[in-house]
Amino acid sequence: MKELLKTSFVLANKNIVLACMLVIFSIVTSVYVAVSQSLSGGAASQALVLYVLALIAFFAGFFNQVKAVVNNDEGKMKFLEGVGEYFLPMSGICVISLISYLVVGLLASLITVNIYGGVEPVMSAMNKVLSVVQNSAADTSSIDVQTVQIVLTMVLILWAFWGLLSFVLLYWVPVLYFDNVRNIFVSFWQGLKFLFKTFWKSLLIFILAVLAICIIGFLSAISSSLALLEVLLSMFNYYIILVFVFAVFLLYKKQIQEKVEE
Repeated sequence: MKELLKTSFVLANKNIVLACMLVIFSIVTSVYVAVSQSLSGGAASQALVLYVLALIAFFAGFFNQVKAVVNNDEGKMKFLEGVGEYFLPMSGICVISLISYLVVGLLASLITVNIYGGVEPVMSAMNKVLSVVQNSAADTSSIDVQTVQIVLTMVLILWAFWGLLSFVLLYWVPVLYFDNVRNIFVSFWQGLKFLFKTFWKSLLIFILAVLAICIIGFLSAISSSLALLEVLLSMFNYYIILVFVFAVFLLYKKQIQEKVEE
């Protein structure tokens, strides 16, 4: 495991341009979303569709480039090739994943509502917190202990459910790219079987990644008054994500090679 993580950091350092791609795509996305908010009706719908298509195309190429690096083709640009080759299966994966996260988010909301005895107290707590977040001049006296408890409960349940779902979907993409399984339901099932086969290794990688991202998020939150430091931490966050992606791809490739050798 130590060797796997070391190799992941080495690959991330050699291919830091991939982390830069994530940063640039995130910035472009933020600008695009900000501009599209001023649109209405059909224009807003078209903007949303274009964003989703761009998102799918980006990750179809990005993961193909990651696969190329893991396969020691670091000097070859495989991004555009990946967009053309994997756009359709990645469309299915993105759509199903999005629906799954929305369903899980709804389930987390329903559990919170059930804990606190109805929709009204939950909605009231969320509105109070949102008003303070959106308006720095808002009266924070409305944020009482119960409001904090409700919001924290919902956030923790939501993160727990989303984390579990992310862990279950961990090898869906590597199966698609390494085994070229275009049927996304078959690739999901194969990825799930591989997850249970390498459960403890996969869990360790996942926990380390989550811990690192949470620590960076906490440092970013407490340094919000220092714009430069906050930007640097945000960029480092994408670097850690890249290391995590390499670790997942490397582990899957390693198991494939061992299976072939047997």
